[in-house]
Amino acid sequence: MVERLSILIVGSSSCLPELPSHLELLGHRVLFAATGLAALRLIDLEHPQIIAVDLDLPDLDGLSFVESLKSRDPYITVIALSESYPLDRAQEAMRRKRYAEGPGTT
Repeated sequence: MVERLSILIVGSSSCLPELPSHLELLGHRVLFAATGLAALRLIDLEHPQIIAVDLDLPDLDGLSFVESLKSRDPYITVIALSESYPLDRAQEAMRRKRYAEGPGTT
C-alpha cells in the first residue's frame, strides 16, 4: 500500500501545471499557498511531508524561503522549481543545501 503524502505547492504552479491533479489521482493530499508567508502559516498548521516551491515567489526570496524550511525541519523534502530563476542562484541553493546537510550526504 502506498503511503498517502501531504504535499504543499507554493507559488505559481505554471512550472508543472498538471502536477497537482496527478498527485491527487495517486491519492495524495495537495495543499496550495500563493506566497511564501502563506506557505509558512500553512506548514505550521498542516505539516506537509513534501514542499514544491516556485523560487519566483511574490513576497519572499526563493532561496531564503527554502533555507527557512530547512532550518525548521532539516529532513523535510523540498523540490525547487522555476521557469525564470537565474541558474547561478539555483546552483547556489544546491551548494547551501549540501553544506547544511554536512559531508557525506546527498
